[in-house]
Amino acid sequence: MSKRVSATPFIPEETKARWRRQIEQADRERKEHLDAERDRYRLVNAGNLVEDLGGEFEYELKADREYVTRWIKTMAVYRVVLTELEQKAEKMEQADKNHWKQWTKVVVFKRGWLDQLKQPPADVADLFGDAWQPAVNIFLAADTAPDLAATELANLAAMDPGFAMSVGGCLRRGIRPVAEGRWVPPASAPSFPPASVEGEASEPTAERVAKLEGEQQTHAPGEQSNIEQQMARVVQAIGDDTAAEVLVIANQKHRSGEARMIAILRLDRRFAGKDSVEWGTLLGVRPAAVRGYKTWKLLQERKKAGD
Repeated sequence: MSKRVSATPFIPEETKARWRRQIEQADRERKEHLDAERDRYRLVNAGNLVEDLGGEFEYELKADREYVTRWIKTMAVYRVVLTELEQKAEKMEQADKNHWKQWTKVVVFKRGWLDQLKQPPADVADLFGDAWQPAVNIFLAADTAPDLAATELANLAAMDPGFAMSVGGCLRRGIRPVAEGRWVPPASAPSFPPASVEGEASEPTAERVAKLEGEQQTHAPGEQSNIEQQMARVVQAIGDDTAAEVLVIANQKHRSGEARMIAILRLDRRFAGKDSVEWGTLLGVRPAAVRGYKTWKLLQERKKAGD
């Protein structure tokens, strides 16, 4: 006579239910992570397009209508992505904070991008100067008035190339980190407070500095031509990935020579070792004007103190 088989299941229903919940949870987390990765890709790709396409404007002042229009379109796409992700983050936080916390670990993004552009960190203005606000205006108009934005950008390149390069730098390297809330100040340089140095009879007086700075460097026959001078500036700055940024700052002729000098020092402290002739070549001013800068004098004091 066979034994009666027990009706008790080999795997309890509670265990099966727990496994099902775990599988469902894992599947949900996988889908949420995949969704976050897609959003991160959209954000990074849209931002990269603005930076990559804008390089020809910032460094070569390419400003034909077709090119500028395409660049403006990439800004419009990037702005749309910023807006959509901000709205998505707000809804997600209200509906599922757990999901929202995991999403923010993948999508590095800070809400309030519009306010961040209108009130950027203080050092943004120090770095980009007067170019910041025009850049913000063009960026904000990219999807609401793209034709007007493209026209303004092209006209700026024709009328004021140096300032246009500064605006291009803002659009490529400033808007994105500020809007996304991940702005990192340039490598900090020591502050350069006003300082008077006694006993420097060989240095130009303060009254002469502005005049010297405003004069174009002229060359006698046999000396460097304008092309050669530009090449010397490139050779002097070149060497790593900061070279292009240094040249952009050096070309910002709407800023004083000393303001450009300070901005370059903030970007790369190695330039503190340049002599006045090298600085004059880089900034396009006379070496005597450089030696009249309070920043230059402070650098020399610190060199002597370090000896």
